[in-house]
Amino acid sequence: MMIAKQRLCLTAAKDALVAAEDPRAAFLYAVPGDEIPDSAAELYGLVDGRLPDGAGEDAEAKAAVVRDALEQAEHDRLAAEKAEADRIAAEAAEAQLKADEEAEANRLAAEKAEADRIAAEAAEAAAKEAAAADNKEAAAPDNKAAKPPRQRQK
Repeated sequence: MMIAKQRLCLTAAKDALVAAEDPRAAFLYAVPGDEIPDSAAELYGLVDGRLPDGAGEDAEAKAAVVRDALEQAEHDRLAAEKAEADRIAAEAAEAQLKADEEAEANRLAAEKAEADRIAAEAAEAAAKEAAAADNKEAAAPDNKAAKPPRQRQK
């Protein structure tokens, strides 16, 4: 019997024993301290409870590289998501600013239209009043001629 000195896994096809960190690892076979039958140690080429020639160490190094690449990919994905969210937020802020400017322009246009309406009504009223005054003045000489002159009383 041999005692395992590292975590060992079988591949998916169960045709090779690899370190637990190896990307091919599919099924846990042994952890440090587990007994491994001599037949399995011979079949898989274990030496003193480890994979031969630092195979586990190579797998661990490869696994570390894979982990680093995965972490970098996740970091890049999150950065891209944040950049997209920032872009969307900037577009939303720009659209809100444009909508606010449009609303202010519409409000000012409505105020101007109301002021123009009031000015037009005032001008129309003034024109009517002036016409009435002109008609009164024009009719005044006719009125004086139609009335007999007043006699003064002594």
